[in-house]
Amino acid sequence: MAHPLWQILLKEHSSLGEPHLSCGECFALLELIVDAILAGQEIGGIQEMARRHLALCPDCQKEFAKMLGSWEGAFKSE
Repeated sequence: MAHPLWQILLKEHSSLGEPHLSCGECFALLELIVDAILAGQEIGGIQEMARRHLALCPDCQKEFAKMLGSWEGAFKSE
């Protein structure tokens, strides 16, 4: 049985000590986090990993703000 991407990343980063995500990994996780929240699923420590990356990366902060705006617009039009 294949593990979800976020479980693989969590395991890999946990084995390396302090987790550090690349920008690409962060955005992949953000999409999974939103999907999990909307489905009512638990996401464990992955949300904190994404939050730490966003706190340190101004480029990702800007892109995440755009992403949130898109999601908010999608919910308002439903």
